[in-house]
Amino acid sequence: MSGLVLISTDKALLAFSLIFVSSALWPILPHVSLIIIASVLAFLCIYFSLSASLSGALLGFVWASSMGYWYTAWQLNSNILNQNVLIEGRVTSISPAETAKTQDENATFVHQAIRFNIQINKLGKQHLRHSPQVRLSWYRSDYLPKQGQSFRLLVNLKAPSGLANPHTFHYQTWLASKNIVATGYVIDSNSNQVLDEQLSFRQQSIDAMRKIELPHSSWLQALSFGYRGELSDQDWELLQKSGTAHLFAISGLHVGIVFGYCLFFVSKPLAISSALLGFRQYQIGKASAAVAAVLCLVYAYLAGFEIPVLRAILALLFWTYLLITGSHWRLPAVLLYLITSFFILFPFSILGVSFWFSFIAVLSIWLFVWRFMPSSSLTFWKKVKYTVYLQIWLCVITMPLTLYVFGQLPVFALFANLLLVPWVSFVLVPLCLLGTFSMIMGLPCSFYTLIFKLADDAMELTLLIMRQTVETSDAFAIERFYLGSLSLSIMVVALILCLLPFWRYKKRLIVFCMCVLIVRSQTHPFLHPTLVIFDVGQGSSALLRFKNAQMKELAWLFDTGASFPSGFSMAEAVILPTLQHHQISTLELIFLSHLDNDHAGGMTALRRQTIINHVLSPQNMCSTDALDPRQLKQVGMQLQVLWPLSPEDGQENNHSCVITLEINGTRILFAGDIEREAEQALLKIYKESGSLKSDILIAPHHGSRTSSTDDFVTAVSPRYVVFSAGHPNRWGFPHDEVVQRYQRLDSQIFHTGKQGAVEFVFAPNKTKVQTYREHGYNRWYFKAPN
Repeated sequence: MSGLVLISTDKALLAFSLIFVSSALWPILPHVSLIIIASVLAFLCIYFSLSASLSGALLGFVWASSMGYWYTAWQLNSNILNQNVLIEGRVTSISPAETAKTQDENATFVHQAIRFNIQINKLGKQHLRHSPQVRLSWYRSDYLPKQGQSFRLLVNLKAPSGLANPHTFHYQTWLASKNIVATGYVIDSNSNQVLDEQLSFRQQSIDAMRKIELPHSSWLQALSFGYRGELSDQDWELLQKSGTAHLFAISGLHVGIVFGYCLFFVSKPLAISSALLGFRQYQIGKASAAVAAVLCLVYAYLAGFEIPVLRAILALLFWTYLLITGSHWRLPAVLLYLITSFFILFPFSILGVSFWFSFIAVLSIWLFVWRFMPSSSLTFWKKVKYTVYLQIWLCVITMPLTLYVFGQLPVFALFANLLLVPWVSFVLVPLCLLGTFSMIMGLPCSFYTLIFKLADDAMELTLLIMRQTVETSDAFAIERFYLGSLSLSIMVVALILCLLPFWRYKKRLIVFCMCVLIVRSQTHPFLHPTLVIFDVGQGSSALLRFKNAQMKELAWLFDTGASFPSGFSMAEAVILPTLQHHQISTLELIFLSHLDNDHAGGMTALRRQTIINHVLSPQNMCSTDALDPRQLKQVGMQLQVLWPLSPEDGQENNHSCVITLEINGTRILFAGDIEREAEQALLKIYKESGSLKSDILIAPHHGSRTSSTDDFVTAVSPRYVVFSAGHPNRWGFPHDEVVQRYQRLDSQIFHTGKQGAVEFVFAPNKTKVQTYREHGYNRWYFKAPN
């Protein structure tokens, strides 16, 4: 009977997990009435012992829906957003200080940009019953906040939003996965003060390590404390290209290593103690596991109790419980209980990529062990061989997700992992552990300094292998590899089929999956000219992709978005990932409407990482002499430059290039940042000819009230109007009166800050339009905040 109960429970847990995971794809949260009905039905199913699968599915639906509403309820009141407010809270984590330069016409100022998370316990005069977490930036601060300190700060908060573009990092999704309910910045004020200087024990340990002058301190901090904030952009690029990022993110691998070493070093003293005190021998293993689990909890604390660490600790504690109680569970049942526990305790972790990497890794290990169960009588070298095969399988099974997330696959990452996994496991991590525990136990400074210097030398060899891997694989890496969600599913199915026992149609199915995957990789879904107006915050950028008469794909870029003193640029965050996804290495044309930072700030990054054939700007009147109008006509395109009439320096808004582009009968007007004066000049020249009449308008100056005059709006009479502006922004673009002018003409309004990137597909005699938040990535947690 107990076996039947366990199997029934497995079905319920499996149904619960599947429904809960599906919530990551829900476009909206279900109505409260549906949640109540599902709760009642779940209770009836459990009370009358009805279908276990139905009970689990209903409970999964209720739990996922409740967590969604819980996250929504935790959002800060909109009345206190986008204005100055005084908060009190405790710093939970920080990012390193970034030196940034701000230059004006008189001087250049050097300041620091500090980003940190803080748990708020007081907002204004209101003491909060819960402690929501917000992420703040502190510019021009001479003070570096540290974990554990409490502050009173004057801040400006905004809803947790982010850029919404295809093929790019979803910052808003990342915020939701971390349960961060707002972002903002600290305002310079006399009100800012430290309420409590007490640092967390983890922060004290990190500071103690920093006092030791080590060339690779940032890497050792990652291995010892899970703090990767001091890794540079070059370090992150090295991790990604070498395929070794998982080795420097404390998770199940590191917790397992710590547990193994603790178990080894604890069991011997306990065996000696048991002999002296007369304990029974069978109790040694259980006691050793319990002590090792406690030491792993200490390690998890030093690692900051990050979600991947907590997942590993939960699995370890569950295994320790089974060992101590002498319970024998089937492996599938253990996995289902653990996964369900993860979803209950860390419900938003399914929105993060790290969870899926961990989940696929654990699932693949289970499949491998189930298919090739090792014998307990294996010799040492056979165990090594088995471990190598397991590592190869892990690399192979995670390839699809790596390709899907990063768009590239280092061919030699497998060999790097085969060398570095045992090196990190048996040399580097033990040295870091020994140094860390020696330091926190108060041993002489000279001792743990020596240990950390040995670890630093070991890290030097590790970096040498990683760099050599990148250099060797650069020529072979599958860069800019197009892999959609369907291709990902096909590849995963094929790999899983490889592990299943032999059956009649196994080989045929594998071959079929591979053939479909090859065909999809060679067949690009791009058919018609496509224009994407990116969401680049308070700036402008759009990408046009089309095929010429020879069916060669070409790309034009209209403006590049902004760059910032911290080094962040919209070109690197938005444009380049899109180009890489579409396998575009050459930009045929870049149109710079004018040279303001929000329109041309990304040129440096683009010149560094792409080939640019032509750049058109007000300095050359955006002259199209380099284009062959006959070739454009062959693909159904016509281009006309309306403004400026003479070369300009491009520094003024009214110097902006104004361009009309006709694609398959649809006219698009790019108006740059022109204002009232330029609009009136254009009306005098082109009103009679009707050259301003367009179907799509990229609204001038992001919707400023100094542009989009009544006469200009009437002359253009657009069917679609796109306001490229951040949401919210300090200028209030687009202004309400401007929006109303277009609405009076029944124009369809799009705001990139609210709706994300806007995509137009120009099929012959038909134009399709969709927005990223509403169609491309329609998720309840990705909606633009009001």
